[in-house]
Amino acid sequence: MASKMVFRGYIDNDGVFKMPEVQKERMYKFAQSYKKGTNLDITVEKHKKKRSLRQNNYYFGVVCDIVGEHLGNLPNDQHKIFKQLHNSKLVEVNGQYIEVAQSTKDLSTEEFNKYVERCRLWATIDLNCPTPDPGEYDYE
Repeated sequence: MASKMVFRGYIDNDGVFKMPEVQKERMYKFAQSYKKGTNLDITVEKHKKKRSLRQNNYYFGVVCDIVGEHLGNLPNDQHKIFKQLHNSKLVEVNGQYIEVAQSTKDLSTEEFNKYVERCRLWATIDLNCPTPDPGEYDYE
């Protein structure tokens, strides 16, 4: 059994929360799959639009490819380097803090754009390896 599921709803023009019937049914069915007496937490958060295939193609096919080639790295290895440099967080381990790369898969379109721009800026300034803007290159 899945431990977490996402159900979609929206706020209409009158400010009223709405949820399609099929979503309500799925939510109730999922909730009732737990044993009787189980306490459940329900979280509501704003929907984040995930990055697009076009963004992904540009990032891997242009940015990671060009910078990776400049440094002698494969695009996927360059992606790992970018994550470590530009999408990491400090984690405490035995009283010491280390930077741990975070996944980019859950970034919203806006967050992913900012991440890619940090990567491009670093490549341009620190490596003298500029990359074309998204509209300047065929990466489909």
